[in-house]
Order: sequence, then C-alpha cells, then structure tokens
Amino acid sequence: MQHITNDRDYRIGYEVLGIMQKTIAVDGSNHGRRKALVDLKRNLRQYAHRDTGVDRRIIKDEGMDGFISLERLPDGIEDLDEAEAFFERFMYFPCPNSMYDCTGRPFTSWFKVFKRNDKFYAYHSVGVDV
Repeated sequence: MQHITNDRDYRIGYEVLGIMQKTIAVDGSNHGRRKALVDLKRNLRQYAHRDTGVDRRIIKDEGMDGFISLERLPDGIEDLDEAEAFFERFMYFPCPNSMYDCTGRPFTSWFKVFKRNDKFYAYHSVGVDV
C-alpha cells in the first residue's frame, strides 16, 4: 500500500479498510490480506497523527454549525495590527460565494486576536455553509 498523502487518499483508505475487514476470513487463511490490512491501518494512523504545523485547539464544537478554536500565531509578530493582518491573510476563511445554497465549505464568522505571555493567539469562530 502506498503512503497516504492527502485527505482524499485518507477517505478512500477508510472505505477500503471497511471492505477489507468484512471480507477477511476469521480462520486466518488470508495471511497476505491481513498484512495488507495492517499496512493500511499503519498508513492511516501515520497520516492522522502527522504534524500539520498549526497549533489549533478546538474549544467549542458546535456540531454541523462549526466550531470555535484557539489558534497560536507564529513567533516574530511584533504588534497587534501585524497579528491581525497575518490572521486575515493566512488563517481567515472567506465566505463562499456560490449560486447554490449549500457548498459545505467553512468560513470565518468572527475572530479575536490577543496577546498572552508575549505570544499572539486568536479565537476563531468557523461556520459551515450548509
């Protein structure tokens, strides 16, 4: 099994995992399939636990309505105006413009940038267009 490198491969991997678990015989006669199953699980786990480089903690999950997260901004930001500009440029999710009602894409409802212990953080409320 090849390494999983993106979210699409991850979703496909879980679908394949479900199919494989249903078709593997309990008596142990499928040694090759069991090894493939173990490799697939390992690849899924490695992808799920990878370091994304974003320090984000969800502090309130609102289900299908989105979530509120606490996000740490990178070091080296000097003042509050620079921190807000960084957030708006790199972390802000614009509202999706679509002629269809429900795109399923996330968007930023609101955010609040602040400084704590000489580091900048942001509360980020993310909604989902459903």
